Amino acid sequence: MAIDFLHYKANIPVMNWKSKLTLLLDAGLTQSEIAMRIGVTQGAVSQVLRDDTGRRGFGYETGKKLDALCRKYRKTKGQPSLVA
Repeated sequence: MAIDFLHYKANIPVMNWKSKLTLLLDAGLTQSEIAMRIGVTQGAVSQVLRDDTGRRGFGYETGKKLDALCRKYRKTKGQPSLVA
């Protein structure tokens, strides 16, 4: 049985850096709290949030920390984990 990857991928919620940060902010975390937990400055978080081009982001290790923080938040709220 073949897997229809185009259809499969369309059903996976993909979130960029900005949307992940916004999710955490909506959960009540501050930019400073997020920055401390993922190992960057508050200014770096602010730059990603203000970027409308999608060019600002984080490196691999920081991105992994942000993904883990989002998964932790989602699990504590009883919702499914994010897939990036």
